[in-house]
Amino acid sequence: MKKFKTFFRVQLFVVLAFSTLAYAGFTLSGTTIIQTGTDTDLSGLIGIAGVTKNVGQYTLDGVRLEVNGNLTMNGYVERLRFINSPTTGQNNSKAQIAVRSGATFTVEASRTINGNTVNRVLPVIDFGKFGIDFGIQSFVNLRRHLESDVGSTVNLSGVFTGNTNNNGLAYAFDGTTNLIDVYFINQGFNQGSNQQVAFARGANITINNANVVGYAYTDRGGNFLSVNGFSVAEDSEGFVWNGIIFTTPQYLAIEGYDSKQISGNHWRTSIGNAGAVGSVAELINSSVGLGLSYTNSTPADNHRLIISNRLNITPTDDSFSSIAATVYGVDIDNGNRDVNFTPSGQSLIAASGDIEYIQTGSNITFDVISGIFNPDGSLDARGVSGGADLDFYAIGYLYKTATFRPILTGLGDKSVSPVLLDDTSITETDKSVVDAYTEINTLDMLYDRAKSWKVAVANIKLPTMDTQLISSNGNTLDLGDYDLVVDATASSAFDVDTTNKIITVKSTDLLSGNNFTAINTTGTVFTTNGAQIDFGYTDSSGINKYVRLNNLLAWNVNVIDNTNPSALTDILSVSAFTGDYRNHFTYSGETEILVELTYEDVVFFSEVFLQSDMNFIRSNFVLKATEENQERMLYLLEKILLHEEGISETLRSTTPNGVINVTTTTTDSEATLGNQGEIIKLIEGVIKKTTATREVLKQKE
Repeated sequence: MKKFKTFFRVQLFVVLAFSTLAYAGFTLSGTTIIQTGTDTDLSGLIGIAGVTKNVGQYTLDGVRLEVNGNLTMNGYVERLRFINSPTTGQNNSKAQIAVRSGATFTVEASRTINGNTVNRVLPVIDFGKFGIDFGIQSFVNLRRHLESDVGSTVNLSGVFTGNTNNNGLAYAFDGTTNLIDVYFINQGFNQGSNQQVAFARGANITINNANVVGYAYTDRGGNFLSVNGFSVAEDSEGFVWNGIIFTTPQYLAIEGYDSKQISGNHWRTSIGNAGAVGSVAELINSSVGLGLSYTNSTPADNHRLIISNRLNITPTDDSFSSIAATVYGVDIDNGNRDVNFTPSGQSLIAASGDIEYIQTGSNITFDVISGIFNPDGSLDARGVSGGADLDFYAIGYLYKTATFRPILTGLGDKSVSPVLLDDTSITETDKSVVDAYTEINTLDMLYDRAKSWKVAVANIKLPTMDTQLISSNGNTLDLGDYDLVVDATASSAFDVDTTNKIITVKSTDLLSGNNFTAINTTGTVFTTNGAQIDFGYTDSSGINKYVRLNNLLAWNVNVIDNTNPSALTDILSVSAFTGDYRNHFTYSGETEILVELTYEDVVFFSEVFLQSDMNFIRSNFVLKATEENQERMLYLLEKILLHEEGISETLRSTTPNGVINVTTTTTDSEATLGNQGEIIKLIEGVIKKTTATREVLKQKE
């Protein structure tokens, strides 16, 4: 019984030991450690010949790693280091790490500390002094740091370092590849030579912040799903897009391409297959923008490189609160325009003409094309002065136009918040009310309706991007070179013929407003179908001043050229007018104008029409008192008094003894207080004499 127990214990130990090794999934075959099954860390390497562990570092001495199952390592707590690589021989068909078809290799390099994700900044895999010194013509069975076969999956995060000698593929990804916050760093002394990180043979690729330092980058047929953040530094070639396996046109979009090569900001395109004619690459938010150095080795294949930037616009008012506005921009022809083209799976790029950007809202995003490298390598720059930056215009119904020029070069989205100042000339703040006008009755309404017309998407760039159809200049509306037609029977309240430059408004009587009292245009102002206009205007016929005198009672109206007082000239003249008098007259701009109202031959109202005014509108008249009129009043009162005295003395049978001396003048001076006192005394005398006469008549009854 005792022997049986001992045997059982030995058997159990052997079974447990075998089970542990099988679970770990790491076995050694020659100089290759083969991983199978599923491993969530590197602990299974313990005990493998050639592997030592010091704290969290696993050193592989003279051995390599081949992943055939699913292997995950956390680079924050575990680290791989290779020394004395067995793959040093020329053209040795081994990689230090090989991920075979159907296998998955995942490297994580972060941990959560106090709720924050922290990435490790030290190398998670150090490939040591592994030398690559052979050509790169083939992608199969070549010596390199890391390779993944077609059908495999590689998920990498963290810092990877290695040492290379000359030409060769340091990293070759042929399977599904996901790179997140990853750095490939060449520690060799010959950085800038043709050592490459390459994607090939249709690999599905997702990149979110990948950094290549001391290596070139080559695409030889990768299927890019998403590229957000990619930098290449300290290399002679930068980014080489070869795509040698493609037979149809391709579209490659890379966001955040940061080229920092010591030999220049280079991008090379050399898709050699005729079947890939018309392939297009687009760099979104690249670090150098149009400063990129571009080489196309096969111009006949019509490959193009687009440089674009994502621009986010948040319009604000003068209190910096977000508002809705319409934003418009159009790029500039600096030469080298090419034909229109359509990248594979994308919309048409109208490269032969100007590209317009227009959108309405409070948060606006444009993908602005700063430039296009044509197949022959020439640059079609589309910004101001042959650069990348572009002018944009923002306008809202209640706001003035804001012009701004965002910087369109550099990594990351470009954000700008243009400030739109209030348009204080607006009278009706509700745009829907303005759009519903059935008639235009005042110049204030005309301005509001023209502003509403301007901010419509179809009209935003008319007459020009930064000018309005009708602008304000003090209390005058400026129509530029447009005609104004006031039509009492027009089919709509407001219409604009931009071809013939005619603004037509429906109104029976277009009046001045509180804000605006005149119009200026180099075109023509006229009325039709019985319409009237009650304001002054300047048009191609000259300065047309307006006179309106209300509530006249059979009075004579005279508008006089008073430039030479000794030789007055009538501009307008009408006799015995009753009601509201209105009229326009052409003004030379140098004449002093006088408006007079007379009754018979007496001037009882006179006022100067100021040169600065376009309108003379009066309802109440300040009567004119002159010394001449006072003298005439004195004369007449004295005559009345004289006759009253004669009547009184006749009734008393006495001889009147009143003697009146009257002196009249022809002066037009202001009335005097002395004359006014004399007039009052005479009136009092007339009253007294009239009273006395009445008493005499009563006594004779």
